[in-house]
Amino acid sequence: VEDLLITLKGWGHAGGSAGHVITKSDGEPAILAVKNAVMQRLGVVCVPEQPAKCEKADNGRIEEAGKTIRQLFCTFLYRMERRVDDEIPLDASIVPWIARWAAICNSRFHVGQDGKTAWERLRRRSCNVPVVPIGETVWYKELGDGGARTNKAVTEWFKGVWLGPNLRSTETLIGTSRGVVRAYTTERLSPSTQWDINQILDMKGTPQRPDPSKPGLNIPVKIRLEPDVNIVMPNTR
Repeated sequence: VEDLLITLKGWGHAGGSAGHVITKSDGEPAILAVKNAVMQRLGVVCVPEQPAKCEKADNGRIEEAGKTIRQLFCTFLYRMERRVDDEIPLDASIVPWIARWAAICNSRFHVGQDGKTAWERLRRRSCNVPVVPIGETVWYKELGDGGARTNKAVTEWFKGVWLGPNLRSTETLIGTSRGVVRAYTTERLSPSTQWDINQILDMKGTPQRPDPSKPGLNIPVKIRLEPDVNIVMPNTR
């Protein structure tokens, strides 16, 4: 529900009485529950619609979008497996990020019959954010977290897995072994080192929980592991 609210706000449906949203889905109880929860939280005038039972054609635009995203997902996954010359298990942390990227590609780069993408229709400009193939290992520069750097000699560049753009800013999302972080600047590696199966399988964090050490959708600029604290038990004797 939180993920859908963030997406809707990113498309201009910020909530309140200024606009309205038409919500449409099939009659599956699980998706109806999600749809109703989003309608309650969004705060705009929501008009629910439901197609005729067992008539997929009445839900045509949604069915077609789902088909397109599934095809893109399979294409991205297959390309990644070809590049690393290994199989990516479907329970790997990167898999839901591939699905997310497929949906973003469909809305930002798929050209409709009017010669425009969904992004252009809404924002009146094309999406020209630099992208690289999802799953590719890149150098990324850590964002500042508001504090002063204590050691100027320590590098700010690290290796991570490219996962796509942040929907709420111009930042890029990077997968690391500690979780997903936000980065402003990325640089590609040499072609021979761009694909690393270990980098892909070792990354942690999902779109629903980018920081595996904390619940929630918040994506940090860096992930710090809390140091172990020695606990001294009192002597009860």
